Amino acid sequence: MRFFSAFVSFSIIGYKTPYVLLALIPLGIAYYFIQRYYISTSRQLRRIQSNARSPVIGHFSETLSGSSSIRAYGMTKRFVDESNLRVDIHHNTTYESTVANRWLATRLEFLGYSIVLIDALFICYDLILVLTIFTILSNYKS
Repeated sequence: MRFFSAFVSFSIIGYKTPYVLLALIPLGIAYYFIQRYYISTSRQLRRIQSNARSPVIGHFSETLSGSSSIRAYGMTKRFVDESNLRVDIHHNTTYESTVANRWLATRLEFLGYSIVLIDALFICYDLILVLTIFTILSNYKS
């Protein structure tokens, strides 16, 4: 559905201002390279996040299975501190993933705004051209 919506939008823009289609080629290339960079980075971040999650889950299940022994030996604070440390490490990887998503969103928004800017410039150029021709023709008749 999004592809169809984008296709229709570019078709309308291309119909009204065909020069914009030439500007879409470098923007499409930039989009491709941004996407390739992000996909490889995102894959690595997901792997790191998964590796950081497994100790948290393992420690939690270990704590649940031995909760009576932990309380009996008075090791509650040690287990809570260890759990907090592992959760903090996991949250650091989640933060890095969020930062990578925002990085991608910023780049994609910039490309989208570039398309709008280029289209607006070409529309202004066409309007100035039409007004100039109209002025020349109106002066020619008088």
